[in-house]
Amino acid sequence: MSLSSLLESPEVVAVLRDVIRNPGLAPRPPIRVPSLGGSPSRMGTAFDYALRFGLGARFRATARANVAAGAAFMAMFDPEVDDEALSRLYRNAVRALSRSPLRKHLTRAASVACFDLAGLDLLRRTGLYDDVGRTPTSVEIDEIHALYAIVPWEEFRPRRVLRLNPTFGSGSELLGGADADLLVDDCLIDIKTVKESKLHVDYVRQLVGYALLANAYGVDGSRAQIDIRRLGVYFARAGAVHRFGMEESIARADELHVLRHLLAQARRERNRIGARDPFLDALGVPAASRRVSIQRRA
Repeated sequence: MSLSSLLESPEVVAVLRDVIRNPGLAPRPPIRVPSLGGSPSRMGTAFDYALRFGLGARFRATARANVAAGAAFMAMFDPEVDDEALSRLYRNAVRALSRSPLRKHLTRAASVACFDLAGLDLLRRTGLYDDVGRTPTSVEIDEIHALYAIVPWEEFRPRRVLRLNPTFGSGSELLGGADADLLVDDCLIDIKTVKESKLHVDYVRQLVGYALLANAYGVDGSRAQIDIRRLGVYFARAGAVHRFGMEESIARADELHVLRHLLAQARRERNRIGARDPFLDALGVPAASRRVSIQRRA
């Protein structure tokens, strides 16, 4: 369970349909880096890491890979997986990114590290080992380099606050997992490596959910009062950030109602599925079909 899965449940959709509006985006920024094939989720997740570590290098913020690290930790409970190899893969990837000249460009070593973290990230979220340790193709390397080259870095320059991959304290725990991409001052931004620069209502609902959690439970364990009133989407293939006011999507009078409904639905889901976790679910798969030797794979 996660915020994303909750937002897809019919019970939640029925409520949000009436209270969350899509402010739209016109004109749409043109696509500058088209998809060259491959797995959209793998590319999108790898680029998320590239952008966040790049922002951390430029603006002296701490870039983290908590979800990827979680995969390495959870592997300790699976006797069929070499958890030390997963941990080593994680450590090497973070080390490669910390040593890369990310303020200038994305090196091949840094690109491989981003794909390694993406494989661990997707393992933690889905329980699937498909992308763990898989070497990116030359096409994937070229594509992530092209995406990195068009990032409008100054659009993300913070006045006061820059949080990379922020979480929302007990709010994230209550929803079974909720971590946003970026918080720049009072604006939550989601990174979308999608094929068209269209503001879908699903993006808006997810951002509103993050903002409600942040305003109610704080960010990254901080007790400081926070009031997020701006939301944004970075369309990576267009190199364009679209920001809009929270009030363009939800009335203040509806915010508490929506938050309470999300928390209540999360509680019902936990009771229904017994707080199952996608990674732990994978442990129930027959060993012969999921035994993994974490070696560099072509």
